[in-house]
Amino acid sequence: MPAGKRRTLVTIEQSTEADDASGQPLPTWSTFIQRWGDFEATGGSERFRGRQVSAQVTHVVEMLSDSQTRAITPGMRLVVGAKTINITVARELNGEKKLVELQGIEVVDP
Repeated sequence: MPAGKRRTLVTIEQSTEADDASGQPLPTWSTFIQRWGDFEATGGSERFRGRQVSAQVTHVVEMLSDSQTRAITPGMRLVVGAKTINITVARELNGEKKLVELQGIEVVDP
């Protein structure tokens, strides 16, 4: 991937748990890594649940592969600007260990 395509700063976050004041587990998100990548919205859909509409947009991010980007797993999330995207797929492209592709879904509340 040419350097010009990696122009979006992407923060990868992982879920951690801490106890709240009453001792109940409270999931929180902390930064795992930040990398420059090529960020693209690839499509979208709307679903009806009960009487509410839930819109979803699918996103893809490509970034250079290293030991930390290869450790990204589904269940982590991407933060790009004001967008938060749950990672559904994390894989190496072409098995060359040069690029990592992350695919995710942004849930947009109505």
